[in-house]
Amino acid sequence: MFKKKTKFSFIMLSVFLLTSTIVIATDEPVTMSLDTPVAISEENVDNSISTDETIDETTDDTDLSDLDIHNGDLFLAGTDVFMDQLVDGNVYLFGTNVTISGRVNGNLFVCGNNVVFTEDFYATNSVYIAANRLSFSGRVSFDLYAASTICDITANSFIGRDLKVAAGSLTFASGVGRDTHIYADSFTYSESENSVIYGNLNYSSKSEVTIPDGKVEGSVNYNKIVDNSDEDVSTSDIIMDYVISACTFILTSLVFYLLIKFCCPNFVQKVSQYASSKAILSFVVGLISIILIPIACIILFITGIGSVLGFILLALYIAVLLLGAETVVVSVSKKILEARNITAKYVDILVVALVSLVVWALEKLPYVGGIIGIILCAIGVGIILQSIFSKKEKTENVVSTESK
Repeated sequence: MFKKKTKFSFIMLSVFLLTSTIVIATDEPVTMSLDTPVAISEENVDNSISTDETIDETTDDTDLSDLDIHNGDLFLAGTDVFMDQLVDGNVYLFGTNVTISGRVNGNLFVCGNNVVFTEDFYATNSVYIAANRLSFSGRVSFDLYAASTICDITANSFIGRDLKVAAGSLTFASGVGRDTHIYADSFTYSESENSVIYGNLNYSSKSEVTIPDGKVEGSVNYNKIVDNSDEDVSTSDIIMDYVISACTFILTSLVFYLLIKFCCPNFVQKVSQYASSKAILSFVVGLISIILIPIACIILFITGIGSVLGFILLALYIAVLLLGAETVVVSVSKKILEARNITAKYVDILVVALVSLVVWALEKLPYVGGIIGIILCAIGVGIILQSIFSKKEKTENVVSTESK
């Protein structure tokens, strides 16, 4: 269950990265004054919170004169990444070991194996983290989102608004200005002077933890994580899971087919030729692409100047992978319609649904289902790439054949 949650969190993080404003940082002279105050939105303060303590979320005692300054967004990637600069923009960090001690006047996105934030870190906006091991200290004016196997949010940290964490093991001792949402197999609330949550605490864990009095201003809501692997699953539950899975795959295939039928009719005409005679070629092209495209993305990230192109290529790569099996369904369905010379209205939808059910059943076969799924995905990727990069003349020939 945790693996599914972690994968989902990684995907959401990637989507946010790809939809954010991206500007490559340059080495041009910086004109920003060190004495210029950083404006922080009044949204940082929740006026609805009632407390006798004074919480100054905008105070920053960091000596800015000791920091290198970058205007614009900053990209850093490598084995060991150190970010100790003042960046007036968004920051994107990718590496095996990542250490952050600088200041970010924007959003921060981090992906790494071991990620460490020091007490000197400060971000005026939100922070998004995907890591294997995470140790977080410092301050965030807005929200903190984290997906990690082992996560430690220390007492030397403060999150101005919401905290959302998905982790295998979480140790928490931070202050949070608003609500805290936690999903962790193991959750430890480490009491400290600063570990006060001024909103609600919503957490899911295998066991309920004891929250000291006065540490949560709002309500505490607990949901128990049930490990179904150790329990007997009823036959009706198994059947229901299969039915939902099959219906989901069929519906996805139908939506994909209808979209490309009305938006890209030439693509539908072209994919049928790859269902039989060019299936092996499609598999080879797809398999090579599945291996080489991630390598190309890594190279683009490392070079810096190709980071934007790397993000775009990564987004397209994920989309093509997700639609690989559905593309095979459309290709086979179109081939059946052509071979049987079926032109009746709405029959194509029925054929796509039936082929989807067969493909789904093949992927669920014991022992070989996973291999079949990989093969179908590779063929689908190959079909998409060949259809996109095939010569225009071939497309015209296919369309003219259909009209005859």
